[in-house]
Amino acid sequence: MLDLVALRGAAQKAANFERVYLIERQMTKVKNENFELFCTPNYMFCTFNHEDAFLAAEQIKDFELCDGETVAFKRAKQPSNLIWENVEITKK
Repeated sequence: MLDLVALRGAAQKAANFERVYLIERQMTKVKNENFELFCTPNYMFCTFNHEDAFLAAEQIKDFELCDGETVAFKRAKQPSNLIWENVEITKK
């Protein structure tokens, strides 16, 4: 799916909207075939106001949630290495 997102981005940048449409159809097919997998969260991003709060969280090896799932903390990649989509900033 990430390969398709990259291809769609390149097609958008090139203003090749027919290709964008075809890639989006492929993306929809992949999404529909793997719907349950895509709907199960695997990662979350958490921000900390202070470095020492992150370091304390990082020391927790297996934090168990109320539903029995476990969470492990690790430092994220630099923001320039992440693919950001559907991120909006709104005034409150």
